[in-house]
Amino acid sequence: MEGYSLREVTASELLAMRELLQMESVGLAKIQAMESMIDDSQLRAAARTSIRAMQNRIRSLQQFIEDNHLIHSREVF
Repeated sequence: MEGYSLREVTASELLAMRELLQMESVGLAKIQAMESMIDDSQLRAAARTSIRAMQNRIRSLQQFIEDNHLIHSREVF
């Protein structure tokens, strides 16, 4: 199965990917900022697990976007 081209991904799908990426990024920033304030070792471990999971989801979305050429460098600037 080959990657999607920009023509095969709908505008609503692109918007959904953007929203997912933004949601994960904001959530990651928040939990990273709060991690140092967590005293309970179990809660801190859960926070670290969440951070790793969020980072993995962000990387996965970014990889999908890159692999399928959904954003061209011209569009970023």
